[in-house]
Amino acid sequence: MFFSSAGLFDSDGNIKLNRIYRAPRICFSIKNKKTQRLVSKMLNGLGIKTSMYSNGVWINGREKCYRFSKLITSCIPHREDRLIEVRNYV
Repeated sequence: MFFSSAGLFDSDGNIKLNRIYRAPRICFSIKNKKTQRLVSKMLNGLGIKTSMYSNGVWINGREKCYRFSKLITSCIPHREDRLIEVRNYV
């Protein structure tokens, strides 16, 4: 099974920006535990530590989200805009 980080972000990813604490969070909505572990392992291989929860995989914190936003691009314009916003947010 092959996953693309960018494709996974386009389909199941979401970015939340906490304006008060200035701490972004990137979430992947994945219910399947095996897929969660695979995605977490893939992102850890890129040097991005993740957290797994019952509803998916999260990347928390400025530095990790910034690294993700620098490595990944999106084919969807509004998602690419959000990645650019994370790059400028940090």
